[in-house]
Amino acid sequence: MFGFPRHGDGLCLSRISAFMDEVRIDREWLSSRSLVIVGSNGKGSTARMSAAALTACGLRTGCFTSPHMFDVTERMTIGEERIPIASLETRLEHVRNMCLTRPELGQIGGFEALFLAALTWFRDEAVDAIVWEAGMGGRYDPVRLVRSNVVAFTALELEHTEILGPTEELIACDKIDALRPGGTLIVSSAIDPRWRRLISDWCALTERRPRFVGDEFSIISAQNSPSGLDVTVKEVGPRDGAEHRIQLSLLGRHQAHNALTAIMACEHFLFSLGRGPQPEFLLNAVSNARWPGRLERVATDPDLWIDVGHTPRAVDLSSEALLEIFPADRILLVFGGSAVKDIAGMAAIAGSRFPNAILTRPIHGGASPETFASHFSSGRVEIAPDTRAAALRARERATEEKRIVAAFGGLFLAAEVQAAWRGDDPATLEFF
Repeated sequence: MFGFPRHGDGLCLSRISAFMDEVRIDREWLSSRSLVIVGSNGKGSTARMSAAALTACGLRTGCFTSPHMFDVTERMTIGEERIPIASLETRLEHVRNMCLTRPELGQIGGFEALFLAALTWFRDEAVDAIVWEAGMGGRYDPVRLVRSNVVAFTALELEHTEILGPTEELIACDKIDALRPGGTLIVSSAIDPRWRRLISDWCALTERRPRFVGDEFSIISAQNSPSGLDVTVKEVGPRDGAEHRIQLSLLGRHQAHNALTAIMACEHFLFSLGRGPQPEFLLNAVSNARWPGRLERVATDPDLWIDVGHTPRAVDLSSEALLEIFPADRILLVFGGSAVKDIAGMAAIAGSRFPNAILTRPIHGGASPETFASHFSSGRVEIAPDTRAAALRARERATEEKRIVAAFGGLFLAAEVQAAWRGDDPATLEFF
């Protein structure tokens, strides 16, 4: 994509730092305006909620997320405005030229190049705030260089173990290192309390301040419906005990944790700017957040629901939410995933919950259905050769059998099925 490889020449922040110096990025300006989101899951939703809340506070807010569904400009927004493609191409050309003139820095990767393009766009547009979603981890991710004073930590799972480390302890420490010393870490209540001691100790050792969402907010109830998630929360601990009710557009009880994490992160960010709206205002503000592909209904008659979650935990949460709205026998699942993900773990959960399924292989790096078909041993199960065939067959069956269709298994599967559903060729999609 745009002539950049997926990965650069190894883990390296120096080439990004060199580019920041070349284009004269004011490091203090960047640090004071940046809020960073890290985590194994929920980063994108939390980033979008944070951006929506800061925008509602009157700040012109940039937001950098990944990956994208259909268009790379989805990754960089100011308010609801995406970066113009011509502007993105010009900025990426600048990055490419620097690589040619500074070969000693090594090959830059696609994610790094997009990060740098976003950086200059936000700078040139003089935004008031920037919400950055980390790509992978925190210690070696480009977001570490923004030197944010506030980082939100959304979830902890085994992921990218070849880079981040083989244990959850190592992965947690890696993610926390996106935060500058002296900064504040907002820890989601979705993270198992057994990691509290480790997080606190690592923060103390590295001169950071942890704040745990569960110490200040308690989720009383969270109810899914086709229109959204109805949440009631209570302020606890040092707060006054007030209860608040909000309606999130994003489905799944895990989104309640993401919303509270976003609210606390925004509170601390706004405090650093000398501002401090009440939590009730921020609670209402996050309800405006939209995030395509996160348990989203993208078509009707028949319904097509998609979710880009690519871990067993993500499939568990999304299927739980969908089954709260529809009975299992009314859902026809289209399932497949990337060969480099834990496809067996995802299939074990999906196969135990959905008796009717079409198994397939995403065109972009998909795993063969034969490697996980054994997890779908009951009900009516078919195998389709690719996502286009799976989408066409799913529409046919859903119409005949009066079912809804759900496409689970990761970004590639969800985007390809949606593209095929609307008549496009999923093979033409490009991803980083």
